[in-house]
Amino acid sequence: MPWRHDRRQASDTGRAFHRHVSTLLREAGVDGDHDMLARALLAFAGFETTDYLHNERGIPTARLQATWVDLVRRVLEGPSGHTMTTGPAHREQA
Repeated sequence: MPWRHDRRQASDTGRAFHRHVSTLLREAGVDGDHDMLARALLAFAGFETTDYLHNERGIPTARLQATWVDLVRRVLEGPSGHTMTTGPAHREQA
């Protein structure tokens, strides 16, 4: 239902959550289009997606959780397969 998506994206909370995830990706040193990566991550974690996958497709919660962890890990590792360590949080620890 497109109207749900449009309304969620139009809400202050939805925009703030997207901005927060985009900022976290940038601060983690992830290369790429932070805006689109944040949208892709949030799309997978959205209620409509997880509800459909779990209830309509019968995918177990454990598999959805494992896939989420794998997706986030892959985004953070980048194409080289090495975890990004250039973000501000990592610089402070060095």
